[in-house]
Amino acid sequence: MLADPGVRKWAHNAPHDRHSLENEGVEVEGLEDSLQWLRVAVPGMKDYGLKEAEQWALGYEPRPGFLETVTHDVEVVTARRRKESGCVCGAKPCRAKRTADWWDGTAFRLHERVSWKVFTPVKRVVQERWAVTDFVPGHPRWEAWLQYSLLDAVRGMELVSWLRNRRQRAVSYPWNRSS
Repeated sequence: MLADPGVRKWAHNAPHDRHSLENEGVEVEGLEDSLQWLRVAVPGMKDYGLKEAEQWALGYEPRPGFLETVTHDVEVVTARRRKESGCVCGAKPCRAKRTADWWDGTAFRLHERVSWKVFTPVKRVVQERWAVTDFVPGHPRWEAWLQYSLLDAVRGMELVSWLRNRRQRAVSYPWNRSS
């Protein structure tokens, strides 16, 4: 059906859909673009995306978009590093000369200055995206994904129907007036 040019198919932003399908090896013919039709039929609107157009043209309430559907919060642990220095005797600060010695419990040692790195774990929450191919039955957002996809398809068809049934406004041009 997708390859049949006799079957008219509609997509909002059809070049994107055609590109996506053809990248997967699917031949598409007879694909029409409702986005371009909407821009020509209703000039002067701020946004022509499907989510926006279904609000101002069809009267629907706002709904979650693609990014809200595919993003999720993940806690990430990273390490913060800082450099510290001091004497092997453990005194802070150690004011002894490097040539002075001290008893460590088993032997006399010199006051040697050393440096080391201290790592502190840092937790933060970041947003990550699931790939579209991750949405399979059993996925935590499977139902939300089905709902999102269904509403895109149905409301895209409703928008085409709205455009077909929209009354064309008669434009009066000054050079066409008969006086």
